[in-house]
Amino acid sequence: GIDWGVLGGNTRTVLTIGGLQPDGKIRILYAKKYPVDQDPTEQVTEICRYINAAGCYMVAADRGNGHVANSFLRKALPNVRVAEIEYKAKVSNGMQYNDKTKTWITDRTRAVAGIVIDVKRGKLIFPAKDVMGTFFDDLVTLSCAYNDDLRAYQILRQGNTPDDFAHS
Repeated sequence: GIDWGVLGGNTRTVLTIGGLQPDGKIRILYAKKYPVDQDPTEQVTEICRYINAAGCYMVAADRGNGHVANSFLRKALPNVRVAEIEYKAKVSNGMQYNDKTKTWITDRTRAVAGIVIDVKRGKLIFPAKDVMGTFFDDLVTLSCAYNDDLRAYQILRQGNTPDDFAHS
């Protein structure tokens, strides 16, 4: 998956390549964070190389910051399905497909909570900590808690640590 960052912003583009195992667990095979000041066209070119080298047949990528980059991916990778994901507030049935925009729409809180829960349940298999480095920081700063005032769950993030890896 790809979480597209904002050039010069506080978020980074993150590419994560993984595979589904027969037991239903997802094994993370590769991940890379791109510098915030890197030319976006260089990012797309390199990401295409990694996707081709890994033999990916599908890529999930965020639509918000990445719609233009996703268009380039589709042209450069005609045999790879690029599924754009868009966050909305309170999507009632998990994920919905918008045929008009060709976009999967999901609730951000539910999606990130799913990642937090999957990590806790051991459904995501990561390389060793020394290989993962700062990617673990993106995950361990996230938690999910119920907010009585909102009567809804919220994703909490410790400090100003980015969570881009969780979204990729």
